[in-house]
Amino acid sequence: MTGMGKPALDTDVSMLPHTRDDHHMAWMNSPTMSNTMGHPSILGSSLPLFNNHLMDLDNSMKAHGRSFSQGNDQQFFSSGLTQSPPDFSISPKEMEDFMRMNGSSYERENSDQMLMMGGTQTPLELDFSTMPDFMSPASGLNDMTSISGLESNPGLGKKTLSEILQASPPSLTTYDSSNTSASMVSSLESPRVSPETRPTVVHRSSVQEHDAVVLAQEGWAGFRCNPTLEANSCPKTAIIHLEGLEQTLTSPGAWDAWGSDQEGNLSAVESFISTEPFQSYTREKLLAITQSFLTKALDIHRPGTYSRPSSGGHGDACTPGGGFIILPPPNVLEYFLRSHVYRFEQYYGFIPGGLLQPNEMMQLNNSRASSLLLLLMVAQGAMATPTIEARHLCSGLTEACRISLFDIIEKDVVLAADPIILRCALLFMTLAAWSGDKWQMDISMGQRGMYIAMLNHAGLLDFRELTLPTLDVRRNPEAAWAAWKEHESRSRLVYSWVTVDQEISLFYDTVSMLSVINLHTTMPDTELLWQARNSTEWLRAFEQTYGAFHKNPLSLCDLFRRFMDGEIMTQHVELSPTQLRLLLHPIQALVCHLRQFLSCFSDGVSQRKASRAVTKSATRARLDEVQSLLQQWYALSCRSTANETNPSPATAANLIIYHLISLNTVISFPEIERLARRDGDHGAFRQSSWQQLRSSEDAEEIFLHCGQVLRWIKMLPESVRPPWWAAAVYRVALVGWANSMANAGSRFPMDDSTAKESEGRFPIDSLAPDHPSVAQYLKTREGSPMFTTKTGEFVALDVPANILAYCVDFLEGDDVMRFTDGIKNKLARLGDRWKT
Repeated sequence: MTGMGKPALDTDVSMLPHTRDDHHMAWMNSPTMSNTMGHPSILGSSLPLFNNHLMDLDNSMKAHGRSFSQGNDQQFFSSGLTQSPPDFSISPKEMEDFMRMNGSSYERENSDQMLMMGGTQTPLELDFSTMPDFMSPASGLNDMTSISGLESNPGLGKKTLSEILQASPPSLTTYDSSNTSASMVSSLESPRVSPETRPTVVHRSSVQEHDAVVLAQEGWAGFRCNPTLEANSCPKTAIIHLEGLEQTLTSPGAWDAWGSDQEGNLSAVESFISTEPFQSYTREKLLAITQSFLTKALDIHRPGTYSRPSSGGHGDACTPGGGFIILPPPNVLEYFLRSHVYRFEQYYGFIPGGLLQPNEMMQLNNSRASSLLLLLMVAQGAMATPTIEARHLCSGLTEACRISLFDIIEKDVVLAADPIILRCALLFMTLAAWSGDKWQMDISMGQRGMYIAMLNHAGLLDFRELTLPTLDVRRNPEAAWAAWKEHESRSRLVYSWVTVDQEISLFYDTVSMLSVINLHTTMPDTELLWQARNSTEWLRAFEQTYGAFHKNPLSLCDLFRRFMDGEIMTQHVELSPTQLRLLLHPIQALVCHLRQFLSCFSDGVSQRKASRAVTKSATRARLDEVQSLLQQWYALSCRSTANETNPSPATAANLIIYHLISLNTVISFPEIERLARRDGDHGAFRQSSWQQLRSSEDAEEIFLHCGQVLRWIKMLPESVRPPWWAAAVYRVALVGWANSMANAGSRFPMDDSTAKESEGRFPIDSLAPDHPSVAQYLKTREGSPMFTTKTGEFVALDVPANILAYCVDFLEGDDVMRFTDGIKNKLARLGDRWKT
């Protein structure tokens, strides 16, 4: 890139380990995993449910003259898609500045220019003054009726969940399943619906959810595609989670219904890490500490509660209400730990030797910190378990552990540098950020900087050399293995924080808090060494990896410098999935910086227009350079994983992140969300932005990246998907929706021959980038890219509503996580708002 000279570095690229992660080579056996990645040249119940705060849905539906039967909710997405685009026009005032124009500057010359969509001759101006007012924030909890559009009805609590959720599915399109060429009825012709009568879209979930959690979804700090709620309008949920946890742990029969259905969720996937059974001593000690954590949390959120003194490690454990808590049975706890391993370890990798040992963890000196870590692992496993008891356990433990984590640090500030405490903080961050609870998500964002500062102040980011002479290693392999494991554990802790920092930065659209220039500690070594079960295996792997002389792995700072200088590509070095993932962190940080800088430019009249245009062009040129770096990364990834018959979950996650970063180089996602919310003075968006989006050469590339994100998510079994996968689908939904809306009628084939159009259709979410159909589409714009449903039906991308409906349907397969439920509801509400 420009402005960066070639640094003088002492370490040769040969120091990079050439051995790839062995357990990644044959991790999954599904047939879809055998698809190639493509050639780089192609890519440039117990809580009350829906109480008086929710309103009567039936009254609202009668106001519309609409009703839905039991089957409508289930059949909506299979019958709600159309193959024909709507015939309507849209004003450029509808779009903010969120699309660059192929790396070149663009200045609006005619502010009155109208752009056509769908081939109409007279543009349709969207008059926001005739639309419902979505912008007025609620002033309190009772004011939320104006947001949901429903009248308060005390009798709602008597309705069943099915009756409530059948009220109003988001019918985005009209589609005749017997005729694949049926046309969409333009929703712009629908009669005006006031906010007071608009139904709230809430999708059915297999796990019952408290109404307060649902009501607070539009108050999330991120994922804001709908008018947002102010924080003081969102109901508090912490005490709800804690009381749910208390009720679950004091109910003797809470886990009686646990059966083979839950166990079977993990049995279909092979794990490279096993879990040690719980011993009675471990359970008793964990029970006592769990009681103390829960009591402290309830005392904070339930003022005036009488706290009974802890009875020690072997006595009875009582809640403030007087009930005895009971931990889940051993087999349930072990299931939660295995679930944690499946969803967490292959992306972050903390457990050495392929064995999770909870009994050994509880025997460490700081038993409270170890118990905290173990409880957070249990919560992480429960997070992905589709039962109401597991959801109570997850959300309640997350809140209780958050309070106790902060309390431990407050009482002994030295523990702020303890690796176990920092690891607890990391687990809390991943739990809270993807919890789907507004307040836990807010707290995670607020405490993210504090924990990263603790990591830095502990000196863990600095370089620490590990000296392991081969002679000493062979003479005393046990001691050498112990020293190496301690050093490696610190390295994996630091770079797991780097990974989490990147994920939060990407999906929450915030800047990264860790800078690559400060990351001098060595990167994680090979998985062959980390998964050794004893010193003999480790010595064998050590000699295989390093031979006669041990070399410390590179730091991320050094690796990125070599990547920028092209040394890694020219010297044909292969990187592990972990190293490839870490390389994306500084690239994403650069994209974020440039995007924020571009958003500062105004398209209004200015006396310094020429100077501004030069600066803007230079910034976009830097984005082109970043795109070149991304293409180099993709080529490196293809080369490093060429021998993988079945790509690993880590590789799939890497490529999902890569495609999302690539999208950020051509669009500004926060501006798309502003468009979706209809923010601003009656939609007074800059016209030049709409022009840029319409004339952009990146429309095909945008659909390609969107399709590839969905393709790699499909390849991951649900039990091993990362916790943020629904956030990736959310971004695909909004980007594809905006791209389709801006390019309808101009980028898609308009041939009258249905047969010819059918021949040109191809599933862009199922084919690799080097597939001939994809390559032809990118090169000549020939063909019609489609998404494919779970039944194999095509979904046309020239209808914006189709993309939203498809992505909601895509998320329907996962009723496990509260976060996924929230994303589904948000996208459904978006489609419901824009159809009127």
